[in-house]
Amino acid sequence: MCIRDSYIRVAQAMNDGELIGYRLSPGKEPELFKSAGLQAGDVITQINGLDLTDLQQSQEALSELRNAQNIELTIIRDGSLTTLYLDLPEA
Repeated sequence: MCIRDSYIRVAQAMNDGELIGYRLSPGKEPELFKSAGLQAGDVITQINGLDLTDLQQSQEALSELRNAQNIELTIIRDGSLTTLYLDLPEA
């Protein structure tokens, strides 16, 4: 089972036709999403410092998620940037 499907679902977030990041919503296990400090509607802009609006960096970030045990997320929440540090359970 993929981490993204289990804990986090993502969809492109656009502003004036430009990609600004990815909007988050809970996956199949919403308790873990909430316990990580995430809120539905958060827009993730970076994973482990990799810019998700850059195609190459976003592919690298998503690839890292497959085996990640911890991640750093930069998100936009209510118009402000916030950084969250998450420890992910083993698959």
